[in-house]
Amino acid sequence: MPSHHDRNRLPGQTPGGRSQQQEQPSQALQKFRQLIQTRSFTDDEVLEHAQALGRELASYRPRGEKSDSRTQVRKFYNLIRVANNTEEATAKVKLRLLQAQIAYAVARDTLSKDFKNFFDVALEQILKRGNVKDQLKEFTSFFEAFYAYFYFHSPKN
Repeated sequence: MPSHHDRNRLPGQTPGGRSQQQEQPSQALQKFRQLIQTRSFTDDEVLEHAQALGRELASYRPRGEKSDSRTQVRKFYNLIRVANNTEEATAKVKLRLLQAQIAYAVARDTLSKDFKNFFDVALEQILKRGNVKDQLKEFTSFFEAFYAYFYFHSPKN
C-alpha cells in the first residue's frame, strides 16, 4: 500500500516532491565538471561558462515560496568570501562546513541538488589541486561571476 507521501505525489514527481525533469543533471553542470578537470576557475572559457551555469541553476524554484533562492546563493557567496580571507587550514574547515550547510539547504528545498553538485565539484578541485588559498581565490572570482548571472536570470519575486 502506498504511503501518504506517495498518494499526495503529483504525476512525474519523485518521492521528495521534485519533478523528474529537475532530477536530470544540468547540462551546464556537466560541462562545468568537464572544463574544471583541466582548467583553472579563472580560465576564460570557464568564466564564460558561468553565464550558462547561472542561467540553468536560476531556473530552479523551491516548492515553498518561504525562502528566496537568490538570498541563499548570496549567503553562500558571502561565506566563500569569508573562507577566502582565512588561513589555509581554517579555509579547508570552512569549506567542508559550507558543504554540509549546502546539503542542509537542499534538504530544506531552498537550493537545488544541482547547486550542491556544483559546489561539490568545485570543492573537490580546490582540495585536490593543492594550495587551497590560491584555488579558493580563483573560485571566489568564478563564484562572483556565477552569482551575477544567477541573479540576472532569476525570476523576480
